[in-house]
Amino acid sequence: MCGQFGKTISNTFLIIVMSFSFFGVIHEHSEINQQEILNYLDYNLNRGTGIGLLDLVFTLDSYDILETEVPNRTEIIEYLNSMQSDEGTWGTGQNHYVPITAQILMFYNRSGVKPAKSLEPFFSTVDIWEKVVDHVQTYDSGNFWGGLWGYVTSYVVYKGESPPWTNEFLDAVNNSFDTWAYYNHQRTHLMLNLFQLGALIPRVDDVVNIALYQQKEDGSWDYNSAETAFMIGSFELARNQTTVDPSLIDSAISRGLSFIESCYIRIESAGKFYAGFASNSSELYPKPQATALGVNSLLNPESGV
Repeated sequence: MCGQFGKTISNTFLIIVMSFSFFGVIHEHSEINQQEILNYLDYNLNRGTGIGLLDLVFTLDSYDILETEVPNRTEIIEYLNSMQSDEGTWGTGQNHYVPITAQILMFYNRSGVKPAKSLEPFFSTVDIWEKVVDHVQTYDSGNFWGGLWGYVTSYVVYKGESPPWTNEFLDAVNNSFDTWAYYNHQRTHLMLNLFQLGALIPRVDDVVNIALYQQKEDGSWDYNSAETAFMIGSFELARNQTTVDPSLIDSAISRGLSFIESCYIRIESAGKFYAGFASNSSELYPKPQATALGVNSLLNPESGV
């Protein structure tokens, strides 16, 4: 890893890391504090290679959502460039987890830079619908529509236009309603893709009513703050398309936000507080993904990130 971002962690920092499991944790109705969240983000960033690539990207997202400059942004971009494959993608394991490539491309776009390597070699391997379907089923099995989010987003962000297989994609959306409408992660990521492509949500009233019915008593979807944030954002995308009573949507969003707020976690070490969001209120420590989505939902919902 390049420069300070990749240097060996100092002894002081090791003490902080080792003490994390002994922190006093405050759960109940703590007031959300942006500086404490930034402390947590800095902690994640200072972990260098100790943080996974996906968690790194969610941490970078959080800075941008909060409209706070990412420390060492140029150095981090150099590091991400060094992690890019010859075909232009990023990933873990098999190096074909495309959604992470989409998220990194969005970070590059917000930073006003281009990746070091072209993504054209990758796009040439998924230039027709049949290849896309095979690729998703091979590398993101069990997460078809959620996985497809990465392919559509990568194409739209990198090339600034819809994929060449958009019509086939939309046909599959219309013909496979039951495969995405009843599953929150699939539903929300597909709705985001439709928004990117300027396409309407099929059977939108049914989709909204299914989502309303599936909301848990605690206000969440799937008892998970990230999935709840995804659904809240998807409701906002569906507002102008549905005839469902808007007061029902507003109530669902309000309950969802309350659930996310209940997942706010503060941790104290040596008199300093670190804060973020966990997947649910029973967890002891915040997570980068939940934190990015939590700050987007509660602190800066208009960020666009």
